Amino acid sequence: MHIVTKDNPFPSGLRGDKLQGAYYERMLNPDLSQYIVISPSPFSHQRFNEFMNKCLGTERINPNVAALGHIPSKDTLWLYKVMIFNVERIHHENQTIFSDNRKQYKEFIFDDIEKVLEFCKDEYNVMIGDFKKNWETNYPQW
Repeated sequence: MHIVTKDNPFPSGLRGDKLQGAYYERMLNPDLSQYIVISPSPFSHQRFNEFMNKCLGTERINPNVAALGHIPSKDTLWLYKVMIFNVERIHHENQTIFSDNRKQYKEFIFDDIEKVLEFCKDEYNVMIGDFKKNWETNYPQW
């Protein structure tokens, strides 16, 4: 069991940053990189319920909850967006060009880091220790 706190969305052993996320880069060939990016966002069940009581609707309150497909448990501290995509190496020079040239983009939402790690392992054979901070990969910096 991996432990996260309200101050840290990532468990010990997963290199990441709560503002920028955690990154994995795989070279598919000399000209193409595949990225898996875990982007955390804080979740407050109390705040979510307050907004729901005002009848704002799930999509307006938190689009990640709408994409998740269910209301997270009361113990949920973080929601995790997992983005998977490929980018040709020639497009790594800046963030805008990089983002405009992502291919095979997929996005998934999770409410439990264990589910994120299981998904990454089962679908992409990526383990907890394979993730890094973005500056440790070829992901362009702002």
